[in-house]
Amino acid sequence: MNCRLVPPLLALLISSTFPAVLTGEDPVELRREGDHIDVLIGGRPFATYYFDPAVAKPYLFPLRSARGTVVTRGFPMVTDIPGEDHDEPHQRALYFAHGDINGFDFWGEAAFPRWSRHSRATFGRTVFRKLDEMSGGTELGSLRAQFDLQTSDGQVIAEETQAFNFRGDADSRIIDCEFTIRASNTPVKIGDTKEGTFAIRLAKALESPSVRMRKRFGVSRLIGWITRGLWTVKTSASLSSITRRTFAIQLIGTPATTACWRPILSGRESSLMTGTRTGATLFPPEVYSCFAIGF
Repeated sequence: MNCRLVPPLLALLISSTFPAVLTGEDPVELRREGDHIDVLIGGRPFATYYFDPAVAKPYLFPLRSARGTVVTRGFPMVTDIPGEDHDEPHQRALYFAHGDINGFDFWGEAAFPRWSRHSRATFGRTVFRKLDEMSGGTELGSLRAQFDLQTSDGQVIAEETQAFNFRGDADSRIIDCEFTIRASNTPVKIGDTKEGTFAIRLAKALESPSVRMRKRFGVSRLIGWITRGLWTVKTSASLSSITRRTFAIQLIGTPATTACWRPILSGRESSLMTGTRTGATLFPPEVYSCFAIGF
């Protein structure tokens, strides 16, 4: 089956300066141990990529700033961080998943059924198959892995590739991400749901009223839905309880990847940043031979 990919023309940026400009990139090292890969930039830990088949989906955790501050939620991977919310445990630190692929939920997890409104039989799993690439370098580290999208009874309905490039300097950390779902076995329908698709669950300190979501030509509060188009999403808040510093966390997009940016729907300032090509009847359902999105 032919497949046309969307270029990875979006990036996740964590920076203590805004706008951020890399002034001299640090070396990147990747170390694999079993079912996880540690990413070090300039000799300092940045993130770890987990792909244990016993867990419903792969994820990066934690994400750190260039100065080592953890900017993502620890739960459910770590359960004893004081003051952390324990809601929606399927929302891991950084992950890619969709809530309706051929009717199966890859966003939620069967281990936490109370947070999803359907039976256990309709949960899906993203199961590690092989590692295609893992390389470090003087300015860039790269990682590419293949997964099977499995139904609750183990049937493979599609293949997924996750690819990351890691960069950084003294002030910033950047991840270029590309996720591709290939309809390898049967036709695949990406359903219209708000449960998806690329997500970052931030630390609780980033829920404060100073948090903002900014699009390319203006500023709006981090509440409600943002329409499809060319966006720069900026979350900035003072982590005074941790470091007394201000950070910018951005999802940066171009017209090559159309996206709808939204926060988690809740009664408080949100700590979930997401990007998706679908969303609760905002856009009509689409059928893809290949679905790819980059951040």
